[in-house]
Amino acid sequence: MRRPCHAHASRVTCRICHMPYCCRLVLVIAALMTSASAASGQVPFETAGTRALGMAGAFVAVADDASATYWNPAGLPGIRFFDGSIELGRLESEGPGSGRTADTAGWRAETTRFAVATPVLAFTYARFSVAGTATASPGGDGQGLEDAAPARTLQAQHFGITLVQSVGDALVVGSTLRFVRAGAAAGTVDADVGVREAVRQIAQQDVSSKNHFDADVGVLGWIGRLRLGLVVRNATAPTLDLPGGGTWEIERQVRAGASIGGEPARGQRPWAVALDADLTTTALPDGRRRSLAAGGERWWGDRRVALRAGARMQTIDGPRPAVSGGASLALRAGLLIEAQGTRGGDRRDRGWGLTARLTF
Repeated sequence: MRRPCHAHASRVTCRICHMPYCCRLVLVIAALMTSASAASGQVPFETAGTRALGMAGAFVAVADDASATYWNPAGLPGIRFFDGSIELGRLESEGPGSGRTADTAGWRAETTRFAVATPVLAFTYARFSVAGTATASPGGDGQGLEDAAPARTLQAQHFGITLVQSVGDALVVGSTLRFVRAGAAAGTVDADVGVREAVRQIAQQDVSSKNHFDADVGVLGWIGRLRLGLVVRNATAPTLDLPGGGTWEIERQVRAGASIGGEPARGQRPWAVALDADLTTTALPDGRRRSLAAGGERWWGDRRVALRAGARMQTIDGPRPAVSGGASLALRAGLLIEAQGTRGGDRRDRGWGLTARLTF
């Protein structure tokens, strides 16, 4: 028996405003686009999720595994029964220049994540660090000689619980509530060293951590085979104190996405093609970012093998394109190894990710 199109089901109409929930989702996205503000001292969005990053980050409307706790909490109902993963990943980037901190800015983000998820509830532990250095400042001799480059690092641990709620048959709202223990530090590094060495040095600096509360909120809706998604990360925008004065605000990030794929529209699909767009701007040492990403994946053999690929560009301060690719391979039924690699031009967006995943 053919299932009715969700977009025409009367059960998905709001009793208050008589508007289909899928239309209300579009209006919410539009409202956030008009209210999005630029962020500073941020953490790049593309720092977690091996499968997602194999699609270049086009995953907000695809998320149907344990990484949904990060990419879109509303995606949990796409899990069959259980999904758990252990993940390691790194992403780094440098701006134009010689490669020395005297005239080159750069950063590196590293992530370790563990998550277990069911269709209605998930638990997550994550540890990540972000370190970056700006171009060097003039020396103290007044001759404009560059001898020191400003640098800073953020280190954090997250403990999260994700809950979801269905609204009719065509809309799900989810939230990851996070206890965060985080700290930041600032300093200088030798302008004669390379960016990678400078970032390594500042990343090893000790920080004084404090406790914070934060939350991520996601929405996912269906119109036939089309999915529309929206996620708001760092909803409380916690602020970290820097030693010696100053603060590092972890500002909100908003991303919208759309995907189309094979049946089932609401569950894990054999193939999907997706498009994501940042609605906020992220400021990093090598330049501002506002990503537009497109990607796809295809599964074979009862989800034992998958290939995925994608590309992204920035819609602000130059395109800075990057491409990604990834794969999943089942060692046995339900036990997957997943990997991804990312590469951009001119030392931009170089990254990798590796995940061991158990799903059934």
